[in-house]
Amino acid sequence: MGHSKDDVVRTKSTSGGVVKTIIVEGLKSGFFDGVYTLRKTNKYPFAEGHLFTSADIPDYTDIPNSVYHSVPLNLNMEQIRDCKRLLIIGTACQLSALSKYARKQCSELYSICIFCKQQKTFDSTRFIAKMAGEKLRNIDDLRAVEYRGNGWPGRCKFNDKKIPWEKAATLPFGKKLWCVPGCHICGNPYGEDTDITVMDPWWLNVDRKSGQSLFSVNSEGGQILLQALSSYLDYNAKSVSDVTPALSISVLNEKNKFIPYFRGEAVSDDLRKKGDDIVRKRLLLERILTSLPRMPKLFYKVINRLF
Repeated sequence: MGHSKDDVVRTKSTSGGVVKTIIVEGLKSGFFDGVYTLRKTNKYPFAEGHLFTSADIPDYTDIPNSVYHSVPLNLNMEQIRDCKRLLIIGTACQLSALSKYARKQCSELYSICIFCKQQKTFDSTRFIAKMAGEKLRNIDDLRAVEYRGNGWPGRCKFNDKKIPWEKAATLPFGKKLWCVPGCHICGNPYGEDTDITVMDPWWLNVDRKSGQSLFSVNSEGGQILLQALSSYLDYNAKSVSDVTPALSISVLNEKNKFIPYFRGEAVSDDLRKKGDDIVRKRLLLERILTSLPRMPKLFYKVINRLF
């Protein structure tokens, strides 16, 4: 469990600022000569894949916090050329393809996986914005978006309207609504063969004012990376039993039972019926929430209990 030693970076980041600190200070110190990750843009999806280098070191504000709509990170991966020591950052599905390409373009490859259980379509963004009081008819109506930051777990901001993250996430994330199809068949959000996996410390007793990152070091490379940049981070080791609630193991085990169903494979009648019921309920709830105007907070609480 850890966070950036810079209190401003820590507070303004999604969850403690560990990843941003590794990016910026890793380039400044010369540990990396290239980092491929997201950078902010001024139009939807408000982020794009970009190779930062020692000649193009980002400011902390150039790197977006967590983004909960689809961003094609790998579209610009051909920017990666002849790096000695390269860091790539993304979700498990993004890294699966990116690592295969990046490994051929560098002498040493490091990777950080951003733990992700579900990614969303624009309909999710539109619904959360509606809860915040911002009506989005289409993508062009969204001039600026921030999903996290300013403390933990932070708040969402759509144009000029804000809503606390915990209120924003209850229905879209709690009920797994408006997910991109690939999320239904992703069984390992921790990433495969990655050096470090970073996640929110959900359900743990943490500082809710500034935030912390929960991260696992998965390899010798991860140990080397962390040691090289330890002067910029505050962190301490935890046992697995101390952080088990945040690992979402039981939730993922239940989800993985339905992967064959969502792949269209032959499954038992019982699993098929349960899968059909899940899909029907999600579609019904999506239609209800999409069709209605902004409703009182009590309405969303009741809906959350009913479904």
